[in-house]
Amino acid sequence: MRDLLTGTTIKEQTWEASTWYEQDPERLRIEKKVMKERFPQFSIKIHGEELFWEGTLRSNSNNRYEVAIFYPNDYPYSAPEPYITDPDITQYNPPHIYANGQLCVFEQTDGTWERKSTAATMVTLIAPWIGAFEHWQETGYWPGPEAD
Repeated sequence: MRDLLTGTTIKEQTWEASTWYEQDPERLRIEKKVMKERFPQFSIKIHGEELFWEGTLRSNSNNRYEVAIFYPNDYPYSAPEPYITDPDITQYNPPHIYANGQLCVFEQTDGTWERKSTAATMVTLIAPWIGAFEHWQETGYWPGPEAD
Protein backbone atom coordinates (compact mmCIF):
# COMPACT_ATOMS: atom_id res chain seq x y z
CA MET A 1 0.00 0.00 0.00
CA ARG A 2 1.31 3.48 -0.86
CA ASP A 3 1.02 6.49 1.46
CA LEU A 4 -0.74 9.12 -0.66
CA LEU A 5 0.95 12.05 1.09
CA THR A 6 4.59 10.93 0.96
CA GLY A 7 4.54 8.35 -1.81
CA THR A 8 6.34 5.82 0.40
CA THR A 9 5.31 2.21 0.53
CA ILE A 10 3.67 1.05 3.75
CA LYS A 11 3.69 -2.59 4.74
CA GLU A 12 0.14 -3.89 5.19
CA GLN A 13 -0.70 -5.61 8.44
CA THR A 14 -3.61 -7.78 9.35
CA TRP A 15 -4.99 -7.38 12.84
CA GLU A 16 -6.97 -10.12 14.43
CA ALA A 17 -8.94 -9.34 17.53
CA SER A 18 -9.10 -12.05 20.11
CA THR A 19 -11.51 -12.45 22.97
CA TRP A 20 -10.63 -11.49 26.54
CA TYR A 21 -10.61 -15.17 27.53
CA GLU A 22 -8.16 -16.03 24.75
CA GLN A 23 -5.94 -13.17 25.83
CA ASP A 24 -6.16 -14.08 29.52
CA PRO A 25 -6.81 -17.82 29.98
CA GLU A 26 -5.70 -17.60 33.62
CA ARG A 27 -8.52 -15.15 34.31
CA LEU A 28 -10.99 -17.57 32.73
CA ARG A 29 -9.64 -20.39 34.90
CA ILE A 30 -10.21 -18.26 38.01
CA GLU A 31 -13.73 -17.32 36.85
CA LYS A 32 -14.62 -21.00 36.45
CA LYS A 33 -13.08 -21.98 39.78
CA VAL A 34 -14.84 -19.27 41.78
CA MET A 35 -18.22 -19.92 40.17
CA LYS A 36 -17.93 -23.68 40.74
CA GLU A 37 -17.08 -23.13 44.41
CA ARG A 38 -19.78 -20.55 45.14
CA PHE A 39 -22.57 -21.31 42.66
CA PRO A 40 -22.20 -24.85 41.27
CA GLN A 41 -25.67 -24.66 39.72
CA PHE A 42 -24.23 -22.30 37.07
CA SER A 43 -22.56 -23.63 33.94
CA ILE A 44 -20.46 -21.80 31.41
CA LYS A 45 -21.57 -21.66 27.78
CA ILE A 46 -20.19 -20.29 24.57
CA HIS A 47 -22.10 -19.23 21.47
CA GLY A 48 -19.81 -18.04 18.70
CA GLU A 49 -17.31 -15.96 20.64
CA GLU A 50 -19.87 -14.93 23.27
CA LEU A 51 -19.09 -16.44 26.67
CA PHE A 52 -21.77 -16.56 29.36
CA TRP A 53 -23.06 -18.38 32.43
CA GLU A 54 -26.49 -19.95 32.85
CA GLY A 55 -28.00 -21.06 36.11
CA THR A 56 -30.96 -21.02 38.42
CA LEU A 57 -31.61 -18.92 41.50
CA ARG A 58 -34.51 -19.39 43.91
CA SER A 59 -36.02 -16.52 45.83
CA ASN A 60 -36.97 -16.58 49.51
CA SER A 61 -40.53 -17.31 48.36
CA ASN A 62 -39.11 -20.31 46.45
CA ASN A 63 -39.77 -18.85 43.00
CA ARG A 64 -37.34 -20.08 40.36
CA TYR A 65 -35.41 -17.69 38.12
CA GLU A 66 -33.29 -18.74 35.17
CA VAL A 67 -30.34 -16.37 34.91
CA ALA A 68 -27.80 -15.64 32.18
CA ILE A 69 -24.66 -13.59 32.80
CA PHE A 70 -22.86 -12.42 29.66
CA TYR A 71 -19.26 -11.25 29.55
CA PRO A 72 -18.75 -7.98 27.65
CA ASN A 73 -15.96 -7.76 25.08
CA ASP A 74 -13.88 -5.51 27.33
CA TYR A 75 -14.15 -7.73 30.41
CA PRO A 76 -12.90 -7.32 33.17
CA TYR A 77 -12.87 -3.55 32.61
CA SER A 78 -16.68 -3.64 32.36
CA ALA A 79 -19.02 -5.73 34.48
CA PRO A 80 -20.77 -8.84 33.18
CA GLU A 81 -24.33 -8.25 31.98
CA PRO A 82 -27.03 -10.08 33.97
CA TYR A 83 -30.44 -11.12 32.62
CA ILE A 84 -33.34 -13.15 33.90
CA THR A 85 -34.32 -15.40 31.01
CA ASP A 86 -37.25 -17.17 32.66
CA PRO A 87 -39.78 -16.09 33.72
CA ASP A 88 -40.18 -13.12 31.37
CA ILE A 89 -40.06 -10.31 33.91
CA THR A 90 -39.85 -7.57 31.26
CA GLN A 91 -43.61 -7.88 30.71
CA TYR A 92 -44.11 -6.23 34.12
CA ASN A 93 -41.90 -3.26 33.20
CA PRO A 94 -40.03 -3.33 36.52
CA PRO A 95 -37.74 -0.54 37.67
CA HIS A 96 -33.99 -1.11 37.69
CA ILE A 97 -33.90 -2.89 34.35
CA TYR A 98 -32.54 -1.57 31.07
CA ALA A 99 -34.58 -1.46 27.85
CA ASN A 100 -32.76 -4.55 26.54
CA GLY A 101 -33.75 -6.55 29.64
CA GLN A 102 -30.39 -6.32 31.40
CA LEU A 103 -30.78 -6.01 35.15
CA CYS A 104 -29.48 -2.86 36.80
CA VAL A 105 -27.93 -4.40 39.90
CA PHE A 106 -25.68 -1.48 40.90
CA GLU A 107 -24.96 2.13 40.03
CA GLN A 108 -22.27 2.02 37.33
CA THR A 109 -20.28 4.81 38.97
CA ASP A 110 -20.44 3.68 42.61
CA GLY A 111 -17.36 1.46 42.53
CA THR A 112 -19.26 -1.81 43.09
CA TRP A 113 -17.59 -3.40 40.08
CA GLU A 114 -13.82 -3.76 40.23
CA ARG A 115 -11.49 -5.55 37.83
CA LYS A 116 -10.80 -8.19 40.47
CA SER A 117 -14.53 -9.01 40.74
CA THR A 118 -15.83 -12.12 38.97
CA ALA A 119 -19.07 -13.32 37.41
CA ALA A 120 -19.77 -14.97 40.78
CA THR A 121 -19.76 -11.45 42.25
CA MET A 122 -22.56 -10.64 39.82
CA VAL A 123 -24.64 -13.55 41.17
CA THR A 124 -24.38 -12.02 44.65
CA LEU A 125 -25.85 -8.82 43.19
CA ILE A 126 -28.62 -10.56 41.23
CA ALA A 127 -30.01 -12.38 44.28
CA PRO A 128 -31.00 -9.21 46.20
CA TRP A 129 -32.31 -7.71 42.94
CA ILE A 130 -34.71 -10.68 42.71
CA GLY A 131 -35.81 -10.10 46.31
CA ALA A 132 -36.45 -6.43 45.58
CA PHE A 133 -38.33 -7.36 42.39
CA GLU A 134 -40.66 -9.69 44.27
CA HIS A 135 -41.23 -7.06 46.96
CA TRP A 136 -42.03 -4.51 44.24
CA GLN A 137 -44.50 -6.92 42.62
CA GLU A 138 -46.32 -7.34 45.94
CA THR A 139 -46.24 -3.75 47.18
CA GLY A 140 -45.41 -1.47 44.24
CA TYR A 141 -42.36 -0.27 46.21
CA TRP A 142 -38.72 -1.05 45.37
CA PRO A 143 -36.82 -1.40 48.67
CA GLY A 144 -33.27 -0.35 49.37
CA PRO A 145 -31.07 2.69 48.81
CA GLU A 146 -32.26 2.99 45.21
CA ALA A 147 -35.92 3.07 46.26
CA ASP A 148 -38.26 4.75 43.83
